[in-house]
Amino acid sequence: MPTYNRATEYRLSNMMESNRRVDETDRALCLEEDVPEQSGPLILSLDMATETRSVAVARGPQVLAVESYEGRSQSARDVLSAVDDVLRRADALISDVDLFAVTRGPGSFTGLRSGLATIKGFAATLARPVVGIPTLHAVARATRCEGRVLAVIPAGRGEVYAQLLDLPKSHGPMVELTEPVHVPPQAMLEAARASGGDVLWAGSGALLHAESIREFALQQTIRWRDAATLFGVDETDAPCWSLANALCSLAEAIARVALEKFMLNQTVNADLLQALYVRASDAELNEKWRVSNPITVP
Repeated sequence: MPTYNRATEYRLSNMMESNRRVDETDRALCLEEDVPEQSGPLILSLDMATETRSVAVARGPQVLAVESYEGRSQSARDVLSAVDDVLRRADALISDVDLFAVTRGPGSFTGLRSGLATIKGFAATLARPVVGIPTLHAVARATRCEGRVLAVIPAGRGEVYAQLLDLPKSHGPMVELTEPVHVPPQAMLEAARASGGDVLWAGSGALLHAESIREFALQQTIRWRDAATLFGVDETDAPCWSLANALCSLAEAIARVALEKFMLNQTVNADLLQALYVRASDAELNEKWRVSNPITVP
């Protein structure tokens, strides 16, 4: 049995107890309007790639329970405790889950590995399909807007992960206008300017650099909106930038994208789920430097 199976197996029995509880406030959360509450697959989604860890349980497009918390804890016990909590609040058991979903990067290296191992363990043990959602895709989808979205999250050391995406009006698959990149904020700003057109800046990285983004836009005579609105409502064709509201958690957006993938039969087995790192880890960079700069003893 793979290591990640052994790491989660001991908790499965605890999550399959008959003691269930429903929190009606969680059932009021919905991914889409006018959708029957009990339709579609039961989805368990998890994000540990960003600063705010989150877990959600959804039945099709309907969110049943969500849990989010700040901090850098990636211990297996903390993750499994959060999963156990949302399952109980959704009146569900781990064995009821039809589809598992998780952010696969970019983001925190330790968080990514912990999140992927947890979801792979559940999916492999229960023989369920899984979907790995690029973190920046989830950030863009969480805006619930349409048009061009530049998703940005911190990458440490003052740099960011960023990707320009196009979200269609029909709620269809988003289009990657650029590859995800790991760049300094100034390079991100220059690339956004060169892309032309309207841009909705989204994610914790955009909020972190909001003032710099606004100042750069004004310097470049790009119109700026203080509040995010749907694109296509302005009277002029001049490019306009705006900033999306802060996101409470990514787990709900992950469930939404996972449902789209499920309907398109784009799920995989647990052993095929891989991380999307964008850049090498510090350990890998240090090893590459060591190999390229061998120490010689005179």
